[in-house]
Parts: sequence; structure tokens; C-alpha cells
Amino acid sequence: MNNARAEVIAADYWNQYLEHNRLRTGIDGKGADTNAGAFLAWMLEGAGDILREASKQWPDRGYQYEKVNRLKNYINSRDWRDRLSDRELQDLYAIQKQIDALPANSDLVIKIKALMTAITVRTPSNVLFALDQLKPLLDKQESFNNTIVPPGTIANRLKTYHKPPGTIGHWEVVGNKWVHFPD
Repeated sequence: MNNARAEVIAADYWNQYLEHNRLRTGIDGKGADTNAGAFLAWMLEGAGDILREASKQWPDRGYQYEKVNRLKNYINSRDWRDRLSDRELQDLYAIQKQIDALPANSDLVIKIKALMTAITVRTPSNVLFALDQLKPLLDKQESFNNTIVPPGTIANRLKTYHKPPGTIGHWEVVGNKWVHFPD
């Protein structure tokens, strides 16, 4: 793990401590108590998806932008302001502490962590600001779906990165670029 990229370390932490957080699962495994709690869990899930995708060797920038757009599309939702149950408030406080402890050793992880914090503070303007700060880093990230494929490496990359049939979408080389096709 010492040689792992910062994004991999942070994603492993997310998967272990935050992916199935109490706000998302609820105390009895039946989910959030309120619509606002379910909404926040959904928004946090999107931020976690951005982080997990960033940890991949060839992140799918389109998938990350899908999550960014989800956050932007719901920025005016009343669920940001609706009341949470007392249990959800306690769960949200615990999630904030876990996000604070998320290892952030790269600019990208720092920006994703800021996004997660803005979501838990429930301030849409801070969420928009965090997304604006994150976008340039996502744009610069080496991405599977915009990588130029050097000659002679197509077969090797197909063996390594091609998704099996039946999954949601698959990758093919068209010309000298990888292209994603939905199944």
C-alpha cells in the first residue's frame, strides 16, 4: 500500500468507512429516515463514485462528469434545507469526522474531500464552488476514454481493460482512441 497512488488510498478508505455509511443504510438497514437524509446519502454516493473512479488506472471521465452533473442538477433542491431526523444528524456528524480523516495526499483527493465536506455541511453554494475547483483536475486526469492508443499496444490494452459482454457498456478501439459504447 505504500506505493499506492493517493487516489487509491483514499478510495480504499472510502470503501471501508464511508461507502455504506449509516445515513445511507439506516440503523436497521432500511435506509434513511427522511427524504433529506436519503438525498444527502445519494449526493455523497456521487462524490464517492468520483473518488473511486479517480483511483482507477484508467478513470472514465464521462462517468465522473455524470456524477458532477447529478450534483449540479440538484443544487436547487429543497432537500438541502429539509429537516433531518435526530439520528440522521448524529450520523451526518459521524460521516463528517470520517471525511475529515480521509487521507488526502493529492490535489485531486483534496478537492474531492472538499466536495464531500460541502455536501455534509448542506451548503449548495459551497458544493458548486467545490465542483468548480474539482473540474480542472478532472480535465487534466489521464483518462481511459480519451487516451491516444500508441501503435502496437491495442491488443494488450483490450485484454486488460475491455469490459466483458453483458456489463453496462463496453470499450472498443476506433482509429487510435478508446470509445465507450453502451450495451
